[in-house]
Amino acid sequence: MSRARQQVVVTDASVLINFAWIGRFDLFGALEEYDFWVPAGVAREVLRPEQAEALEAAFARGDLRQVDLVQEELEHARGIQRRQRLGLGESLCLALAERHVAWIACDEKGPRFRNAVQAVLGSGRVLSTSGVVVLALRQAGLTLTEADAFIEVWRQNRYRVDFQSFRELMEQDSGGDRVAEEVVAVRSSDQEVMPVFHA
Repeated sequence: MSRARQQVVVTDASVLINFAWIGRFDLFGALEEYDFWVPAGVAREVLRPEQAEALEAAFARGDLRQVDLVQEELEHARGIQRRQRLGLGESLCLALAERHVAWIACDEKGPRFRNAVQAVLGSGRVLSTSGVVVLALRQAGLTLTEADAFIEVWRQNRYRVDFQSFRELMEQDSGGDRVAEEVVAVRSSDQEVMPVFHA
């Protein structure tokens, strides 16, 4: 499929790290309708050496695409960071997503981030970790057994997952390939719940 026809999704470190834990960056590349971009500054937020190496390998395979922001985009990101009081990574993602009319994949979902997304992108343009997994279940040949095994890995690494099986999320979604709204995302224990918005 031509990249020009793909939906661009700018991907934050929170989602990247969740997929690093399960060793499945390949799922991004298997979603042929989507083109996952990672700002270079966000890639540097993946700090564990083995996870950073896995991410570099994913870039080399073409599963995700590392993107250097131009000066105008960097300045816009700094403006978002100042106005919305966000971290640099989230601000880079929002600036790039706004410029390219893209979605954002992020698990940071406190009120401040929610308000910033609404102000910069509007509604309906956010995916979480669980949203990407549901897309892979529907479109990339991922099995439910494989997906449910991810939950245990995340829990072992001190992430909270508020569902027992991805089957629950699939059953909430009666719209075919649409990702269910308001399903609970993977999150660390000190973060708020993030809903997954449908396409």
